[in-house]
Amino acid sequence: LAALAMLLLMLALHAFSVWVLAGVVVLAFFYPRVWIKDLRKRRVSQILQHLPIYLDFLTLAVEAGLTLNGAIQKAVEKGPDGPLRREFEHVLRDLKSGLSRTEALRRFEDRQRIKEVSNLVGAIVQAERMGSGLAKTLRFQSEQCRSERFQRAEKQAMEAPVKLIFPLLFFI
Repeated sequence: LAALAMLLLMLALHAFSVWVLAGVVVLAFFYPRVWIKDLRKRRVSQILQHLPIYLDFLTLAVEAGLTLNGAIQKAVEKGPDGPLRREFEHVLRDLKSGLSRTEALRRFEDRQRIKEVSNLVGAIVQAERMGSGLAKTLRFQSEQCRSERFQRAEKQAMEAPVKLIFPLLFFI
């Protein structure tokens, strides 16, 4: 469509150029992929930012005596708005539609394909299967997630001076 629009525009202006048309075709081919990749990166970043908060809500609710379904419901009510909240709402809809908790969490994991979410789902499923305390598992996952978040921030802080060297040299 972009190539057709550009072709019509060039014919209307009587300025036809094969190179401009080829450039528009290449841009129209690659831009959606770059845009979707950037959108995914921002979404993953938001999910990783809110995951420790939701894990704390889940931990507190489970320690207070709620089931995991009730804990997810409370976390959705109290948690910050964003993609993770919408995903937990989706998990709740799956649970209400009759899916098992394990299946709903596995579907959540499949939709996200994020390492931290996979670790969380795996730990919850294993804790349920083995009959161990869910509160301890969630507490550990919360601490681990917070630690990984801190390590990511440290890594970005260490990379900043390296990324600033070339612009600094260029402007000097």
